[in-house]
Amino acid sequence: MGNVKKGVLFTFGITLVMLIILTFAVLIYKNSLQASERTAEIGVLDRVFDIDTSVQESLKELFTLKSGIILTKNNLTVSIKEDLPNGNSAAFEADMEDFKEFVESKFDDNPKVKLNITKITEELPLDIKPNNIKYTHPKDFGNKQIRVIPEELNVKSYGFTFEINAQTYTSYNWDVLNTCTTGDSCVNFTFVVKKGGVVKASDTKNVDMSKSNKLTIKLQQGDITIDINNPAIISIDNGANAVNLISSIEMRNVLNYERIKVMYPENVIELNLKELQINKKSTARIL
Repeated sequence: MGNVKKGVLFTFGITLVMLIILTFAVLIYKNSLQASERTAEIGVLDRVFDIDTSVQESLKELFTLKSGIILTKNNLTVSIKEDLPNGNSAAFEADMEDFKEFVESKFDDNPKVKLNITKITEELPLDIKPNNIKYTHPKDFGNKQIRVIPEELNVKSYGFTFEINAQTYTSYNWDVLNTCTTGDSCVNFTFVVKKGGVVKASDTKNVDMSKSNKLTIKLQQGDITIDINNPAIISIDNGANAVNLISSIEMRNVLNYERIKVMYPENVIELNLKELQINKKSTARIL
């Protein structure tokens, strides 16, 4: 009888041990499957990141090589140099269309990539961060107008240098001028007119940017007008022949100049990954 009890206990013990081992094996198998799934998901997410980064770099390169605009940064000042009108606009738009077609055909599903290039090609707006200042071409990129639009009075100074090429400078006049001495709306404003690198005219004023101001630069071939409106919005309209314009914008209230960057408008790139229910929107940094 004692031996029978021992046998039953031994059998029960073996069964219990086997059940424990089996339970651990199942748990290990499940964890292995979950780890494999996570590894696969991480791999897919890495691929999405790589695609997004590659598209951003390509958009930046297209701007650098094809837009006809040169961007530079010196401490807290961003300078934007281009011809007005910009003769590169048609080629830039065509290259953007080709790039959009290439990307969207290559990544047409899982992930699906969509490029909203009309946000770029219509007015080519550039967002200057962190002060949220927009530099844009309000009557179509390639036309004779630019506009600088701060979200608030966070500009320390403006400088505009016009190289008028073979045109003839006549005079300039402040049609409307509101000067100031201090305050957030008091912004240092400088313009320079050059011909062949030689200065033909220049002026510097502390301008109250919360009020309307207007400057007219007269050339024999037509007038260049600069309108200023609250809050420090600059509108430049070239009524003459082509000029080369350098627009310099100095930021206010930026503690670290490394934070200053120039971006395409938001949500230019859209990646959709159905299997993980991911919809990622991004843009590209240019400077």
